[in-house]
Amino acid sequence: KDRSTGQTLPRRAERQASLTLTQQAGALRLGADIVHVGQRPDFGVMLPAYTTLDLLATWRPHATWAMAWLEGLEVQGKLLNATDRDIEPLRGYQALGRQAWLVLRWSL
Repeated sequence: KDRSTGQTLPRRAERQASLTLTQQAGALRLGADIVHVGQRPDFGVMLPAYTTLDLLATWRPHATWAMAWLEGLEVQGKLLNATDRDIEPLRGYQALGRQAWLVLRWSL
């Protein structure tokens, strides 16, 4: 809320929640993020609530089956907005739909 007027700020949901679940299995880590954003006002229009699901898998080679210089390697796959939910974060703007990412990281 605007402290000087007491009015609700535009594009701010009254309720928002997130839940992250992860499971480690050796060199593999699996995860899921669920985000819920409630309905929110946007200059005279009420934007609908939405819930998204993001999935994540990360693999780090173990020293016994990778050469020493690969020890800092991490391979990550992401599936963002896995359910391909239509999201309008602000009036007239369509957010990206389902996205797939492949990320390679290497640290010394």
